[in-house]
Amino acid sequence: MSHRRPPATLLASLTAVFAISTAGCGRHAEPGPSPSPTLPPTSATSTAPVDPQQADRAAVTAVYEQFWRLVWTLDRVSAPQRRVVLAPAAVDPALGRAVAAAEVHQREGITLYGQIVPHPTAITFPEANRAVITDCQDAHAAGQADARTGRHKTVGVARSPVKATAVRSTDGAWRIAEATYTGGTC
Repeated sequence: MSHRRPPATLLASLTAVFAISTAGCGRHAEPGPSPSPTLPPTSATSTAPVDPQQADRAAVTAVYEQFWRLVWTLDRVSAPQRRVVLAPAAVDPALGRAVAAAEVHQREGITLYGQIVPHPTAITFPEANRAVITDCQDAHAAGQADARTGRHKTVGVARSPVKATAVRSTDGAWRIAEATYTGGTC
């Protein structure tokens, strides 16, 4: 087993930059006690405005994490379904690059194992509909394996710097447009 970064094919294929689609996962309010008839009712909800940039930051973080989870499953998805599976989290060029990488893996008998663990360290908004993500990704337990035998061919590193770009799509959802391993460590 080689203990180095995945080969250029994987790195180039993952050079692409997630809105978690977990409908119905919200908390449901439990009915509370009725207010006392002698005391005026009090409001338990805050009337403070929601910071739009904080909401965008949370959405960008979520879509970035979703992107990596989905990319890591593309080798196990049929070729015609790969774009469909990744589309909720990515747009071109990231979408096309990840799908192309899965096709190369399939031709070369490679599958991905393990899981990438993103650790975004900064998210900035240089434009209203564009976010830049700086990540110190953990891939120490992930890499490429022989698709037939499952034997590991490569293993990632624990601290790999990634720069990614997310864009707000016309439907209002954030999606990853680019993700690039920048080299070195973080």
